[in-house]
Amino acid sequence: MNACCCCDSFSQPVYGSLFGDPMVFTAAANNTNLNFITAGPTNGMIANPANNSITVNIFGVYEITFSLTNQIVAIGSSQYSIFFNNTTNITTSNIFFQANVVLLTTRAPGEKTILTTLNPNDVITVRPTAVVGTNSYGNPTLIVTKVF
Repeated sequence: MNACCCCDSFSQPVYGSLFGDPMVFTAAANNTNLNFITAGPTNGMIANPANNSITVNIFGVYEITFSLTNQIVAIGSSQYSIFFNNTTNITTSNIFFQANVVLLTTRAPGEKTILTTLNPNDVITVRPTAVVGTNSYGNPTLIVTKVF
C-alpha cells in the first residue's frame, strides 16, 4: 500500500476510447449507435469499434465523455445520449442541438461529461435519440476513465 493514500501504488489505470472519422459526416438515425472506426488507447476495458461500444471490466466510478460535431440542414434538431446496457438517463446524459434557419447548413461542436458508477460487463454506447429534420454527425469520440 502507498502510505500517502489508501490504494495500491502499482495499480494500473483503467481507461478506454473510441474515435470516429473526422472527415466524414454520418446520417444521425434515432436509437442507432454512433459509428466509431478506431479503438484508441485502452486498458482494463474493451473498446470495440465493431459494435461501437466500450465494455467495463471493473466496478468503480467512471468519467464518461463523448463529443461530436453535429450538422443540421435547414430547420431541425437532434439529441445525443449516453446509454448503459441499452438504457439512458435522459436528464443527465445528453446534449441537444437546434437550428432554425431555412436553407442554411449549421455545424456545431458539442461535448458531454458525466460521472457514474459502473459494474463489470456494463456496456456504454452513444446514440441519437431525438432527430428531427436532416441531421448528421462527424468526428465522434467516446472516452471512459475509471476515477475511483
